[in-house]
Amino acid sequence: MVNPTELDLEAHFWEELFQRSEGKKSVLLPKEQYNEIISELTALDKSGKKMPHEYYLLKKYEILRCGDVLKLIRIRTANLDPIYFATLEDTFDIIKRAHIATGHGGRNKMVKESSKKYADITHDAMSCKFAL
Repeated sequence: MVNPTELDLEAHFWEELFQRSEGKKSVLLPKEQYNEIISELTALDKSGKKMPHEYYLLKKYEILRCGDVLKLIRIRTANLDPIYFATLEDTFDIIKRAHIATGHGGRNKMVKESSKKYADITHDAMSCKFAL
């Protein structure tokens, strides 16, 4: 069960994140757009002529299949651990886990921790104030 204080923190986080990203092109993908990219990539014919947008998708994203779940990851050049793209809706939980994993560390420690696993968690998102 989530306590009311944590809900207040999350609401404050979202409010500040949206204020910071207002008027900027965000790298954080809403779940709808994330799923749309996965659909486009799975529907792509690997052979034949492609549109510029399709080349962009193939150059930036790869799909990782985990059972029945499809995840967007950064293109890998070797057998490295996957770097996932997070959805906008998952951002608070990812930052919260990074904050706890760093011993309640600051922004730079959290960026370093989250960049090991996620490609699109920004300094702006990490700078949104919340205290756990």
